[in-house]
Amino acid sequence: MAEWLFSGDNWMPLYRRYPETWRSSGPNYSEKGGIIFATIFAFISAALFFLVLCITGVHGWVVPCAVALLLWMIVPVPLLFTLSFFMKYPRALALVHATGWLLKLVIFTVAFAVFRL
Repeated sequence: MAEWLFSGDNWMPLYRRYPETWRSSGPNYSEKGGIIFATIFAFISAALFFLVLCITGVHGWVVPCAVALLLWMIVPVPLLFTLSFFMKYPRALALVHATGWLLKLVIFTVAFAVFRL
């Protein structure tokens, strides 16, 4: 749901601003493979996040929230905003995708905290 909310049809005008940046939408093009990969990737990301927190023996809410925030500031934020500086990629879209990643990490954190209680 987070992926659709922050990367889906709601933001289509931003995707269409620079159509040459995105994949072709020709007659044989299908987004099914990308959607499946993005879904699997989100589950793998959640599993790895859980694994790191479990290995370190973390309990509660505070440390997982701090780890999620640090991970967000270290990985997706610099990557997405760097893309927006060097590619035809709207900065507003970078902000939307970065917010989506933050939401996913918050969901992972809440799930971990509930799982570990």
